[in-house]
Amino acid sequence: MSKKVTQRGFTLLELLVVMTIIGILAAIAVPALRDSPKRAREATLRADLFTFRSVIDQYKGDKGNYPVDLAVLIKDGYMRKLPLDPMTKAEDWVLTMEEEPTEPDDPNVQATPGIIDVHSASKEKALDGTLYSEW
Repeated sequence: MSKKVTQRGFTLLELLVVMTIIGILAAIAVPALRDSPKRAREATLRADLFTFRSVIDQYKGDKGNYPVDLAVLIKDGYMRKLPLDPMTKAEDWVLTMEEEPTEPDDPNVQATPGIIDVHSASKEKALDGTLYSEW
């Protein structure tokens, strides 16, 4: 009585089909993963700009004039610290100053131009084709 020995395993055709499927999935996933760090930095930039603009508006509503620099926002407790520009990795924000300073409520205070907007200092293009400095 001899026992019949059967070998189990995959055929070459089955292995080729599986490898083809894995290759197709990898070809789809790699481009999406390649842009994810840039997408994350863009999301951080959008959030930082929204926060800056919101805080500047709050400062204007509370004090009656715009802040003269970003350090005033930290000193007066509107922000804890100045965030780094995620595109340049530095505190080199581009400030847009008001052209005609608003007259302060207190006549003893001199009218100085304040910050009305903040932009990134980066000259790079975003994934959607716009410049970060225009956001």
